[in-house]
Amino acid sequence: LVEACASLEPVEVDEVVTLCRRAANAKGQPETSSSCPSNSTECALYVLEHERTLGLQTHHDCSNITDALRDAFATPPMVHAVLHRLGDTISTRGDGFVTGNDSSKNPPVGVLGKLLAAIASCKRAAYGNKDDALVLIQAVLDTCASQVTSLEVTDKTKFFERLIEELAFSATRDTALLDDDATNKFLAYLALDGAKTYFASGGSGNSTSTVSSSKKIHRNQFRDTVSRSMYDASLPSRRGKLLPKLVGADGETSLMTESPLLAPTAAWFLGLSCPSEWRVKWRRVFDSTKHGASFVSFLDNTKNVGPTLVLIQTKIGYVLGGLTSLSLKSGSDFFGDEKSFVFSLGKLFGAEESSADDASSFDFGVHRPTGVNSHFCYCAQGFTSERFPNGVGFGGQIGHFSLFLSSDFERGHARHTAATFGGVRLIRDAHASSAEKTGALLSSDDGTINQDGSFEVEKVVAYAVDGDFAKRFLEKNVLENRRGAHGGGGVLSQKYAETRMLLDVARRDAGGAERQDR
Repeated sequence: LVEACASLEPVEVDEVVTLCRRAANAKGQPETSSSCPSNSTECALYVLEHERTLGLQTHHDCSNITDALRDAFATPPMVHAVLHRLGDTISTRGDGFVTGNDSSKNPPVGVLGKLLAAIASCKRAAYGNKDDALVLIQAVLDTCASQVTSLEVTDKTKFFERLIEELAFSATRDTALLDDDATNKFLAYLALDGAKTYFASGGSGNSTSTVSSSKKIHRNQFRDTVSRSMYDASLPSRRGKLLPKLVGADGETSLMTESPLLAPTAAWFLGLSCPSEWRVKWRRVFDSTKHGASFVSFLDNTKNVGPTLVLIQTKIGYVLGGLTSLSLKSGSDFFGDEKSFVFSLGKLFGAEESSADDASSFDFGVHRPTGVNSHFCYCAQGFTSERFPNGVGFGGQIGHFSLFLSSDFERGHARHTAATFGGVRLIRDAHASSAEKTGALLSSDDGTINQDGSFEVEKVVAYAVDGDFAKRFLEKNVLENRRGAHGGGGVLSQKYAETRMLLDVARRDAGGAERQDR
């Protein structure tokens, strides 16, 4: 309990106490007002006192308070069940917390204490604590195994679908945003990862080894999503914090209900892999259906906008892309840092396919750098040599990218042998298709599915994920120009920076230091 109070902010403890008081008031308990102390030990005593006052100090959860707590917290059923299981798991670990001189008494951990411990564990998991993440996922599996019948879910796969839907709803706070075919397909892909985790445990959900750290580079997208979002779903004040606001190029027009390629639920999912400062506002800076399939227009609209999310829809309906941690810039070298990633959201458009069969042929979700190299992002325009293909690429080597979009906006490729992001397969190809199993390899004449991961492009959209970067960049440049930070006027001004760079390159190639001195 002390550990839980140390993990949570006093205002969060007060919120939990207030809501528990509201639940107890439904049973006729008197309401009192107080404020949580900042010291973790005093905070624990504060919680124990409220447990005693509200009649929640029992060591076992009372069924008559469970519904009242769920109503007070407005917690979705599946999320509530997982938190309940997680609280029970944590409260039975170790020797407990004993007050007074009589150590023979049971640890005074009641409903309120277990709930706080569960929320605190979810918070630590969201901030990257692997041990708490493992305990949380095990609680999910145990809940699926033991309560699936009582929750009126006959198909265990449906449990994970409903849990993901509830987490997505906690982020969006609007059921209308979850009601479209593309969103349903995306959520089905994500839930399928949860079902795979459950059935890999032998169907019992009671295998610690199943949720232990895998030696494989590929991450389980379901585990990551639950670990990072359960904390926000558990507290009313936190709900909706993880969903970036999707806006138009003007930074004001809302695209929350008009985002055909990037639905709010997909933005929530991708935002979980972004720094918190990148989850506030995502501004759509380019759309090939409005700006045209022009690479020049693409670069003009993404110039100096900061971290950029690029989404590609293929001819057969797959949505994949990448995030560059810096503004796109043309050059012959890779750029960016470890905050960059690539992703595949699956086949969200086009003909219906079995999600289970389709998901087994490509690597769904977000894939981060493995540390093998620093080839995060690539962008080239106007090169005539075949050595430097014009377009935007992520990971791999030049000409052999994890993901590449050609400057003609007609074709691209996703090489699953590129190591930067773990050798992931972002799109199904002939080697992974069910057609191959029957000997009927799909033809590459149409360019839609190919053995080398090539695809045809239907649409390209780009978002500036750091919404106010362009404004801050402009203000910084104005200030630096006023201060003469670019070296003064004339040939030393920023206007001629590129010319000076080219001259410097020519000077190095034509005489070295002596030539430069002359």
